[in-house]
Amino acid sequence: MKIAAAVSARELAGLDDAAELVIYDTNAQSADRIANPAAALRAGKRLAAVELLLGHDVDIVAAVPDGFCAVSHAIAQAAGIRFLPLERGTAEGVIERHGAVLATTAQPELPPSWLARPATMDEPSGQTEWLSDRAAGALRNRLRRLEGQARGLQRLLDERASLDDILTQLAAMRAALNAVGLTLLAENLADCLTTTAAEPGDDDRLAAARRAFLRLN
Repeated sequence: MKIAAAVSARELAGLDDAAELVIYDTNAQSADRIANPAAALRAGKRLAAVELLLGHDVDIVAAVPDGFCAVSHAIAQAAGIRFLPLERGTAEGVIERHGAVLATTAQPELPPSWLARPATMDEPSGQTEWLSDRAAGALRNRLRRLEGQARGLQRLLDERASLDDILTQLAAMRAALNAVGLTLLAENLADCLTTTAAEPGDDDRLAAARRAFLRLN
């Protein structure tokens, strides 16, 4: 089992402001320390950190208050990651020593009060939120349908359904997850175009949108 934590100065921090991401493997009893990609970004900090964790097949993430935003939380949740709520400033040694025990208390989702300001791109105050409340609500509905499809897939496996039925359900889930990603990209691109039109010469937002598109594809 792999448990990840965002860490600064050997204490738990948020995905957006931690110096490094530490991944503990409870089976191998080892830990990998990786520089947090969020440190080099102006926007999309939490999303970049979550993408890295997904690439390392993390099972559980230690989450501090405001450590996740609504979007990064939804993406991690859709990927099957569970969450271990801990207070900011908790010594990372707690996870290293007691990770296997703490893992039994991991939750499938964080309470809304634990998340940073909803549906933002981790931008400095005063900048425009890139994801509207309408789009965020639509994405939440899509993710709920994905949860239902996942439960349906589990039932098909339990019932030893035909391979054709199982693959059909998997294809539907893949299409639904792709739709979530495309909606995120469309919202971000629309905001980038609006921002660059208002601030000619600032190409950082468009470059970030291009990187996000390449990640999905």
